[in-house]
Amino acid sequence: EETNEELLQKFSDFMKKHGYEKKTQTLKVKDHERHLKKVEELVQQKLSRQLPEDDNVFETIKGTQEDISSHGHYSTSLRWFRKFVEIAVIEEVLALGEDVVPSESTAVTTEPM
Repeated sequence: EETNEELLQKFSDFMKKHGYEKKTQTLKVKDHERHLKKVEELVQQKLSRQLPEDDNVFETIKGTQEDISSHGHYSTSLRWFRKFVEIAVIEEVLALGEDVVPSESTAVTTEPM
């Protein structure tokens, strides 16, 4: 299991690798890092790959004075983190290549129901 600092560094590296700062005029990667650290504090949970999956976390953040006064920057950073987690999973699956065999429950079938 990775530490929250390692996870935050992977997020930062991912954003830079994909040219995030070249595509935006407002927030920089360091701003997102700072916001995610504040999110940890606001929801009293460590940053993890599971954190952005919890809709209650988003609702909590969106209702905070910090997020409201920053025009949604904290919830936006959390959404970017969720995208990072989702894409990281896809990249890991693709890296496994042919070794990945879908289970019967996830396999696509063309048979009529």
